[in-house]
Amino acid sequence: MFEKFKNKLLKKKKYTKEYSGDINLDVVNPERGIYEHRHTKASEYKPLEANDLKNCREVKHESLILRMFNLDALRESEIIPLELLQLIDNDFAAAREAGVKLIIRFCYTEDINQPDAPLRIVLPHIEQLKPVIQKNCDVLFAMQAGFIGTWGEWYYTNDDFGNKGQANEIQHANRRAVVKALLDVLEPTGRFLLLRTPKYKQRFLGHNRTITEQDKHARNLNFRIGFHNDAFLADENDMGTFDNDSDKSYFAFDSRYVPVLGETCKPGPQANGQRAINQMMHYHWNALNRQYHPEVIEGWKNDNSFDEIKSRLGYRFTLMYSEIDEFATLNNPVNLNIAVANDGFSVSIYPKLFFVIIENKETNQRFAIQPNNVPDIRDWFPDQSIEETLELNLAQVNPPPGKYNVYLEITDFNFPHRPEYNIVFANSGMEEPGFRLNNLGISFTINEQ
Repeated sequence: MFEKFKNKLLKKKKYTKEYSGDINLDVVNPERGIYEHRHTKASEYKPLEANDLKNCREVKHESLILRMFNLDALRESEIIPLELLQLIDNDFAAAREAGVKLIIRFCYTEDINQPDAPLRIVLPHIEQLKPVIQKNCDVLFAMQAGFIGTWGEWYYTNDDFGNKGQANEIQHANRRAVVKALLDVLEPTGRFLLLRTPKYKQRFLGHNRTITEQDKHARNLNFRIGFHNDAFLADENDMGTFDNDSDKSYFAFDSRYVPVLGETCKPGPQANGQRAINQMMHYHWNALNRQYHPEVIEGWKNDNSFDEIKSRLGYRFTLMYSEIDEFATLNNPVNLNIAVANDGFSVSIYPKLFFVIIENKETNQRFAIQPNNVPDIRDWFPDQSIEETLELNLAQVNPPPGKYNVYLEITDFNFPHRPEYNIVFANSGMEEPGFRLNNLGISFTINEQ
């Protein structure tokens, strides 16, 4: 599908390369994939440990962790102790040290026989958590709405919010107040809030209009809310996640732009691996909890679908073709053309920085050049051809004349050049160990002026 792109030859002589279709199924990339949860309680706090999180990333190939905070000891107290806020801050620091990102959720109980907290407690708590969350947005992938109901899932709850899915207008208004407070926390960070069902999003917004390009560019409320489905493949409607086919269509459309993650909850024929793959493609899944339901996950391993699922969650970029001007001088721009395929279920939901790293073949000296134009990786959708031209100004770094190998670095805005947060293509053998650069296998020559 890239023939047209490949044939757009300029007058300059080019070094070109096509890449094989062999895929590294175990490539580890940020903000996507299989994750694990780590629970803690205010009454018995168990801090996150950087070494444990590093093990998740390096051994289990997980770049995300779901951090569940149970504020059980604070159900009737408006004040969060400073010591607890510091412990939460320390958890983010552990994630940063380990090179992972967190999905976070707060609740007040994980037992349907125990109460959660009323609105008069929830709103002050959110306000007190705001500085910690905003300070650590660099390692925050997304925030699940939480706070209401057992496990923070908004179902078994109290009279302020409406129990077992039954809520009157006052209770809906209270739920909207919690969502608004959480969105206010996340507004400066650019991070997403995840709601449990499409109906919750529609009720908050007051409409069922799907996301538009205008919403996307404005980053308004419609664009800033994604989903967590904690009853994935439970039955035809995911145990109440969807009320009807309209909900499913709405969810499928919006999920092209916003995060979708969650977990399975019920083993059975409806949760087989091929159906999981089809549903994840349709609803553009970014990440999935490997710990629940264990029988479902084991079934996917037995039917040989698990490797494909874990590899395709979120984005999976493969480089199809690259081309660079074969000869260059410092005074003239150099064009690097690439063609990329995304056969993942979704996109990279946050923008990235691009650097082209050139390496002198004789001295091994490297220079990092930021292209004059930065591609928006959020537009690298699975169902589209992706063609980019990166214009390089060599005078940025003044490399000496010689022959240079070419690498591409796709890196985090908050962690530039930090390998753990770099995106690497899934082509087998392309990832350069250590620095996690994409070795394009092409070269060019810088001539004397």
